[in-house]
Amino acid sequence: MRRNVLGPMVYSIAYCIHSYEKNLKKHGISDSKTLTPERREELFEALNTKDELRNNVGWSIHVVSAREISQGMLRPNKPYDLNAQSHDTAIQLLREIYVDTVGPSSSYQTKLQRLFPHINVTVKEKADSIYPIVSTASICAKVTRDRALAMFAVNGETWGSGYPSDPKTCEWLKSSIDPIFGWPYEIVRYSWQTAKDLLEKDAQNKNNSKVHVEWYGNDGIDNTKKIQCYFQASKIAQEGIDLSWYGENVELSDF
Repeated sequence: MRRNVLGPMVYSIAYCIHSYEKNLKKHGISDSKTLTPERREELFEALNTKDELRNNVGWSIHVVSAREISQGMLRPNKPYDLNAQSHDTAIQLLREIYVDTVGPSSSYQTKLQRLFPHINVTVKEKADSIYPIVSTASICAKVTRDRALAMFAVNGETWGSGYPSDPKTCEWLKSSIDPIFGWPYEIVRYSWQTAKDLLEKDAQNKNNSKVHVEWYGNDGIDNTKKIQCYFQASKIAQEGIDLSWYGENVELSDF
């Protein structure tokens, strides 16, 4: 989902008792990239409704909007690059850890091991096709992202999968570009080269003068957090807002 030019970037974590992981494959859990959207939806529903899966597997997600991605990568001072955003987002979800690598696996593993010194950390390329529990997380992430993007299609837009290689996505980007402002910032990741190239090409073809956008918001703010903050109750939780759609909180006694 890092490659998508449209929609949010969704990170997911899935967890289960170590001895149960081998049972995930019998339910059809596998690398989400090898599954159709319909099959991913079926498995996602099973994780939330089927007694055996619901009682043994948990999951959680963190959504980074297209606007947040663009704002971080395109801000004038100290750009917050995609790898850094990915690492920080995944670390917020982590608590044995198996991670599909973002960037060089060795440096990512060192970073995680430093933050979680008493937990065994495994960072490996294609982890979502090797470890069933990572496959589970990838299914949750992709279904959430697909649903999030579908929520923006209020006028029946047909923008395809959101990947730059998808002809439908490219056609939507070309046909819906605004002569002044480009596209809705909550849908399109302006920091992607695909979007940059189309804006530049459109300006040249139509001899338009695009409005230059300065991405402000978090300059000068330290994006790193003390590890203790990830174990504190969030403001949402303190206010009692129901987030059960995004998984359930569990206690150690549940295992």
